[in-house]
Amino acid sequence: MATTLHNAPITIAQPERKPSTAGSGVMNAIVDACLTVLMSLPVAFRAIVVLVALAVGAIFVYGKYWPPPVLEPHARVVGQSRQEEPGAYTNGRPDPRHRGADSSNPQNQEADHKAAEDAAAFEWHFNHESEDDPKELAIGADTDEQNYIHYRFFEKTDRCVYVKRRANGIDLAQWVRDPRHHQHDYDLHSPGHSTALSKDVSAPSLASTFLLDSFVPVLSAASSPATPEGEGGGSGDCVNPHPGEFRYWWGTPTDKCNSPMYRQFQDGCVHYQIYNRCANAWDARIFWTTCQAGPHR
Repeated sequence: MATTLHNAPITIAQPERKPSTAGSGVMNAIVDACLTVLMSLPVAFRAIVVLVALAVGAIFVYGKYWPPPVLEPHARVVGQSRQEEPGAYTNGRPDPRHRGADSSNPQNQEADHKAAEDAAAFEWHFNHESEDDPKELAIGADTDEQNYIHYRFFEKTDRCVYVKRRANGIDLAQWVRDPRHHQHDYDLHSPGHSTALSKDVSAPSLASTFLLDSFVPVLSAASSPATPEGEGGGSGDCVNPHPGEFRYWWGTPTDKCNSPMYRQFQDGCVHYQIYNRCANAWDARIFWTTCQAGPHR
C-alpha cells in the first residue's frame, strides 16, 4: 500500500542535550551568597574584607611566580692561611643584603648570634688591658703538635675558659662561659634581658667551670669541612690577620653545623671562615676568594 501524507510516520525532533551545569550552578550560588553577605556588611567591614582578599592573592602570586633568591655558591678559593686566634675578627659590620647572602636561613641566624657572643667575649678578654692574663695550658699529654687541647682560664674576672683544640693540624676555638657572670653578654642590653647577678653565690670551682666531661666530646664530635678544591698553598697578596674594618655576610651552609662567614675588607680583599654552630667554634683556616695587591689598609 502506498504511503500517503496522512499515514506517514511522524518524526519528533529530540532537543539537543546540553552539558550538565549542576556544578557551576552550585558554585554560582555560593558566590552569590558570599556577595550578598558582603554587601550587607557596613562599608568599613567591606573594605577590610577586600583588602584581606587582595593580600591573600598577592601572597599566593608571590609564592608561585616570584623567583627564589639567588644563592651564590662558594667562590673559588685562591689562597689559604691560618688565623692564630680563630675568633680575632671582631670589628665588622653586617651586610645581610649582599648578593649571595643566605641571611634568612635559620641555621645562619643561629650561627650569627653565637658568633656575636664569641666576638663579645674575645673583645672583652683580649682587646683591652687587664690583670687577668692567664697562661695557655694543656689538657693531657702535649706531645703531638698536630693534635692537642689547650685552654686559658680567666679566673680573676668572669671565670670564662678559652679552649683551643687542634685536630690533625686544624684548629678550632671555643668559649666556655660561666653562667653566673655577665660582663660581656651580647644580649645584656636587649629588651627584657635581666641584668641581675647573684652576689651571694660562691665562685665555682675550676672543674665546674671547665666542664671537661661536657665540652671535650662536643669538640671531638664537631667535624671540620673538607678543604675546598683548587685552593692555593698560600694567601698570595692577602695579609692575615687582615687590617681594617670589614663587611660580613653568611653564605650557604656546607652541612647541618658549618656555615661560612664571608668578610670583605676596605681594600677589596675577600675571604670566608667556617663557624660550627653545633660546637660554638671557629675554624682557624681562612679561605681567600679575592686578593688585592697592597698596600692593605
